[in-house]
Amino acid sequence: PEPLLTLIPKEYILGIGAEGIKKNGLKAFAESCLKEAGVDWKQIRAIASIDKKKDEKAILKLAAEHGIPFLVFDAETLSRVPGTFDTSVFVASQVGVVCERAAMAACRDNGRLVLQKRAENGMTLAIAKEDWRLTLYEE
Repeated sequence: PEPLLTLIPKEYILGIGAEGIKKNGLKAFAESCLKEAGVDWKQIRAIASIDKKKDEKAILKLAAEHGIPFLVFDAETLSRVPGTFDTSVFVASQVGVVCERAAMAACRDNGRLVLQKRAENGMTLAIAKEDWRLTLYEE
């Protein structure tokens, strides 16, 4: 029989870093990363980055196209995110953080990386999964 109800939780966060990237390049890169992680756009709760990227057109367009909020965090907040993350000398010299930290910051201390940083042509992307729970009570 056809299902009566299908729940698709929005439990994933894309942490993205990019500079001067065309929207289609970022979209193709993001879709490649999502495919690798086995995640669908319908499951994405937010895109996250550092506040220095708040006006990055490719990220803004990608978020708008999929109706996904774009969250930004300052470098100090991202530097306090607990965990072991991939480091890059270039990123450290520019902003001191990486896309993995942004994805984890958006999980509100309740998540884990499911795709570590991928990098391609000036773009970086990581995927975190926010842990959540649905509880139903019978009356």
